[in-house]
Amino acid sequence: MDNFRASLLMVGSMALFALEDAIIKRASATLPVGQLLMMIGAGGFLVLVAIARARGVAIFTRDILSPPI
Repeated sequence: MDNFRASLLMVGSMALFALEDAIIKRASATLPVGQLLMMIGAGGFLVLVAIARARGVAIFTRDILSPPI
């Protein structure tokens, strides 16, 4: 059952990648590259925040203030 689930997840991720690629190509015809990159980055950050909140994981912790980082 794990192989079947993994296969479905892979097919879904490839479909979403193709959709994202089509959207980016269409948007790049009208938007400047910098603006497009900022929008993609902001959208990715919002998705990351939503997933982290759903899982109860903190995004920023005090560990980031550690000198080695």
